[in-house]
Amino acid sequence: MDLRLTEQQEMTRNMARELAAKEIAPIAAEIDETGRFPKEVIQKMADAGLFGILTPPPFGGAGGDRLDYLLTVEEIAVASASVALSFETSVGVAFLVLAFGSDEQKKKYLPALAKGEKLGSLATTEPGGGANWPMTLRTRAVPDGDQYVVNGSKCFVSNTGQADICVVLVSTDISKGPMGISALIIERDTPGFSFGTLEDKFGLRGDPTGELIFEDCRVPKENLLGQEGDATKITGAFGALSCPAHCAIATGIARAALEASIRHTKERVVLAPLPLAN
Repeated sequence: MDLRLTEQQEMTRNMARELAAKEIAPIAAEIDETGRFPKEVIQKMADAGLFGILTPPPFGGAGGDRLDYLLTVEEIAVASASVALSFETSVGVAFLVLAFGSDEQKKKYLPALAKGEKLGSLATTEPGGGANWPMTLRTRAVPDGDQYVVNGSKCFVSNTGQADICVVLVSTDISKGPMGISALIIERDTPGFSFGTLEDKFGLRGDPTGELIFEDCRVPKENLLGQEGDATKITGAFGALSCPAHCAIATGIARAALEASIRHTKERVVLAPLPLAN
């Protein structure tokens, strides 16, 4: 088995590495210290085409594969895990639209997501639940003509306040329990949709994490992602992409720590004139 990267993969990694070192690393500490969302960095990444790395060319993307994506996530995480997590979330939402969306949804949402003009977020967790969301989900979507009326709230949502396209898990048939949970695409300017409290986190502070609130929020039925009851499939697909991406972020953090340690041992002088490495 040949484990070497292809020429294209090397190019993708090098491009992401250079961008991260030049544009993200110099402000990474400030991002996490202040909790500021770095819009200027997101724009640089968008200009480089990174948000469309998994999106096919007909929808404005680069048509790369999962390894291209993971290499990019790792390189960004070397500079800032916060930016990497925000990036990962938005690319993941584009992946869900690509995998489960209708032709109309793909045409409507994928180009803007691929170009980084709009960001995405996935809302699963609720204040009364946690990782066991299939058994505790309370957000309801009640059919009313050609719309769903959504009421409920979500918490711990990445890209809160910055995402324009949110994939939200809702119960469309409470009698079916977890099998009655569906996914709706809800745009940020939809009446009845608002943002709540942002978490004051210990780390990853550059990725805004907070609440989404839905109060008689009317969503067109055409915004149903997949079919009713498909939430388990959709979150499974998202997890298949996000779990290795989280590993890539951890690898990026570890690499950054190792590289910082090596620099320190080469520069730190304990017994002059030799540095610690000697």
